[in-house]
Amino acid sequence: MSLTFNLVGKNRVEALQRMEDAGSCVFSKFPFLSGMVVPSTQRDGKSNALQVRPSTAAELEECPIIVTQHHTEPTAITVDGKFNTSLMPFPVVSPPRNPSPVLRLKAHVIEDNVHLVLCFDHRVMDGSGIFALFRTFSSFCRDLNATGPFTTTQAQEEIRQHIEQVASTATPRDVQWTSLPTTTSEDKVPTDYGRVPIGSSHVFDAQKINILLDACNSTLQSLPEKYRKDLSETSLRPGLLVSALLGICSNRARLRAFPDEPHLSSDMFIVENLRKALNLRRGYLGSTIGATQVKCDGYAHPPPESLQNIHVPESLSPIGVHSDLGGE
Repeated sequence: MSLTFNLVGKNRVEALQRMEDAGSCVFSKFPFLSGMVVPSTQRDGKSNALQVRPSTAAELEECPIIVTQHHTEPTAITVDGKFNTSLMPFPVVSPPRNPSPVLRLKAHVIEDNVHLVLCFDHRVMDGSGIFALFRTFSSFCRDLNATGPFTTTQAQEEIRQHIEQVASTATPRDVQWTSLPTTTSEDKVPTDYGRVPIGSSHVFDAQKINILLDACNSTLQSLPEKYRKDLSETSLRPGLLVSALLGICSNRARLRAFPDEPHLSSDMFIVENLRKALNLRRGYLGSTIGATQVKCDGYAHPPPESLQNIHVPESLSPIGVHSDLGGE
């Protein structure tokens, strides 16, 4: 993730110094951000339990919490439509390594812009938490002595206690979801590019997505009873539809790329943001992302009788998604 600021007409030295000072204020306000994610020493019977410990001097020297790099030559932010990973504060791999930095910032001054690139451990924070930090960072950029409006450590503790209360009163089934891929030790960090997440921008036609969503929901409502009885819901959310499109396209691309290996993994994780379900207040920094693992077979077709009397508008083709998505 990155933020871009234009330096035209501004005092570069003062602007960059304020940015670094504001970043330091954020880390000072929430010290756990400068730490390292490691397996928990107090699991209490829990699997995949993690904790954050302070970073060592050697770890901070290897990967500082915030650093500014001045580029004398033009440097591309994206390469072939993908973010230039050489600009990242630390390499991001999947599964994540242990120990792993919670959050690190790296500012790149390229021509008249400064690109603030941040990497964070998704097991600790999610996108909503990062945007809460952005609000704090913005406040400190305006005033290094700012006292608000942003979240506090007390507010974070109250939300955490609320989550624990919900978990303690729920049944195991209510709070059970599939963990994301398991972590790896420091000596097993993947080095092949196939294990590095690839970020690309793809555009969907919103109108066609809505048409497809209506067609899919109509199909579900029209299914014979023997197919509907096992469905917990008979309507789809837009997010699930987009996930299905990405899964089908990715699976078909992998099968085309490796035609001699028809049994490639087609597992797919569909993430769910649990903030609403947990009734959390705004500003929580922690991760509330749960993952559901599903199988995706891009060549599987439903039974012909299940599609009787189903009309799919011709205007749906093409939807707008790139059909050659690859990667993990």
